[in-house]
Amino acid sequence: MPLGLPLHHRELPGEIEEVGVAGSNGDGGRRHGFHHCGGSAASRRYDPRIMEVPESIEVRGGREVALTWPGGEITVLSARRLRAGCKCATCREPAGMQATAQVLSGESPIRIADARVVGNYALSFTFEPDGHGTGIFSFDLLRALNAT
Repeated sequence: MPLGLPLHHRELPGEIEEVGVAGSNGDGGRRHGFHHCGGSAASRRYDPRIMEVPESIEVRGGREVALTWPGGEITVLSARRLRAGCKCATCREPAGMQATAQVLSGESPIRIADARVVGNYALSFTFEPDGHGTGIFSFDLLRALNAT
């Protein structure tokens, strides 16, 4: 199930002129995270206040989510990996850590029951079999989960 994305990137507070919006610089919006601070295109620099947004997001049969990033890189995360990587307040407290451990060690398969875009910076998932759904997975977190 593909999820629609409202924006191509998110700018955190600051005073920098956007350059990476799709179509605005002739590159189809592929220069996410680069900003123009005056001068020529050669003066572009990476600005860490920009969060790269995937071009497409697809939940595949409840088993995994695939994110395609600008430039063609694809991140695929299993439902199990996402459930284990949840950083919400519930999962960080002792009872929540114990509940997560029980779900991860249980015999029931972990599945993505629902996925939603949160604002223009994250995804939220509801998992089976436990119904957990309070975690918000920023696009940066999803990239980090892929690297570990």
